[in-house]
Amino acid sequence: MSSWFPTLRRLVGNSSSFRLWWPWFTTAAQRQSLLRLIAVATEEQLPLAPLVESWAQDECGVQRRRVRKLAQLLAEGRPLGEAVELVPGVLHEEDLLALRFDAQSGTRTAAIRELLASREIACAKATPRMQRAVIYLAVLVPVGLLLIAFTQINVVPVLGKIFSEFDVEMPPA
Repeated sequence: MSSWFPTLRRLVGNSSSFRLWWPWFTTAAQRQSLLRLIAVATEEQLPLAPLVESWAQDECGVQRRRVRKLAQLLAEGRPLGEAVELVPGVLHEEDLLALRFDAQSGTRTAAIRELLASREIACAKATPRMQRAVIYLAVLVPVGLLLIAFTQINVVPVLGKIFSEFDVEMPPA
């Protein structure tokens, strides 16, 4: 049934090559998911390097390369804070600070969990506002285009005829 509907992947060709370069930036969801993975691995005392390497296979775009580099550094035996610092853009500065704070204070994942919880609250507050803005634009743009098209197709020619009948020059605007 999926072959009945057109998709952008057919236009691009091989979907795996499409995933290698898109998106060109790291999304907040990708960073938050990686931080959550690190928190769970730390809490459950799982080896982080193979887990992050497996995680990199499911990532796409620029983040895939960054997560692979992070997994490579962790496999070499670097500490987590240093490895995250050596891969710019894999996590935010605040995330790195939370990782370092947990490592130095011995709280394991308290700061990371607090950071994740605060971001979920902020995201929950921002999402409806953004949705309303998108809906507003999705309604406003087509209605505006219809009004402009109606004016240019029907009203302007009639005004031109009226001005020509009264021998009045059309305004430049």
